[in-house]
Amino acid sequence: MDRNVRRAIARNIGYLTQLGFSICFPMIACTMGAVWLCDSRGWGTWIIPVGVVFGIVSGLSCFTTFYRHAMRQSRGKEDEKH
Repeated sequence: MDRNVRRAIARNIGYLTQLGFSICFPMIACTMGAVWLCDSRGWGTWIIPVGVVFGIVSGLSCFTTFYRHAMRQSRGKEDEKH
C-alpha cells in the first residue's frame, strides 16, 4: 500500500472518530447534566427534555461545523488536481 493511501486512511479514520465523538458527547453530557439537576438540585422533571433538546442541537451544530470543514477540505483537494 502506498504511503499516501495509508496517510489518507488514517486521516479519514480520525475524522470519523472525531465526528462520532462530537455528535454523541454533547447529547450524552446534556442529558446526564439534566438528570443530575433533577436528582441533586430538586428541579422538576421538565429539565430532562430541555437537556435532551439542548444536546441534540449541540450535536447538530458540531455536525454542521464538521461538514463545512470537510467540504472546504474537499474543494481544496479538487483545486489542487486541476
